[in-house]
Amino acid sequence: AVAQRHGDAAIAAAVQAVLDEDPLDQYPAKLPVLPEFWQPSVWARPVLRTGQALGDEALQALGTMLAFPRVEGLYAGIEQVQAACTPASLAEFAWDLFSAWLAAGAVAKDNWAFTTLGHFGDDDTARKLTPLIRAWPGEAAHARAVLGLDVLEAIGTDTALMLLNGIAQKLKFKGLQD
Repeated sequence: AVAQRHGDAAIAAAVQAVLDEDPLDQYPAKLPVLPEFWQPSVWARPVLRTGQALGDEALQALGTMLAFPRVEGLYAGIEQVQAACTPASLAEFAWDLFSAWLAAGAVAKDNWAFTTLGHFGDDDTARKLTPLIRAWPGEAAHARAVLGLDVLEAIGTDTALMLLNGIAQKLKFKGLQD
């Protein structure tokens, strides 16, 4: 309606075209190749709210969506997965993915495996992650620790934020406190 006030039909048509775009169509032209550590067949599987676990094909699609670049935000398909699956099963899956990434050397280009904890994690995730965040600066992994703080913030539960505050109050690394 606002675009139509400008009196130019092309403007109104362009705005309508943007509004009509399906967010699920907003994915990269070249799909990412999943890394070697991507082995979801040995991890906890996300479970649909109907009680059925995701199959192999669905897990591959989920991995591809998680690996999409996040410059413009999280891919809309991830929100559909969150709506369709139980939160506890997604949290377990995310922890297994994160653990596999850590075991494979925690390569920065694949840190989507880490930030997935922020989208699917829960209080238990935050409790398990906090000791790692506290230890990483002493292991020359300061950047990973900083990203871990962002993950706790993204989890966003009262417990996660309480743990984040505890890091700010008690950690001896001033950069992380700030």
